[in-house]
Amino acid sequence: MLNSYTWYKKDIPIDSADSIHNTFKYGTLKDIKDLINQVGKEKVISVFLEVPKKHYSDASLHFISSYVLGIDELLNKDRYLSYAPRNTR
Repeated sequence: MLNSYTWYKKDIPIDSADSIHNTFKYGTLKDIKDLINQVGKEKVISVFLEVPKKHYSDASLHFISSYVLGIDELLNKDRYLSYAPRNTR
């Protein structure tokens, strides 16, 4: 279930940034709950904040950060939004 969201490699650890962000993007609410139960909420929040991926729309970023993870701090949305310009430096 959880590793089915990483298509390029079968043996990605469940607590990797790719597994966490891909589960948030493509998973169901049950998948997200299972991820948090297996990895731990603190670890998921840590990876989410330290290794951002440009996978999210504005609405999905707000939902994941505010309601699922309970992050109160302001995020740099350019690091998460799929339509934000990439840093070319």
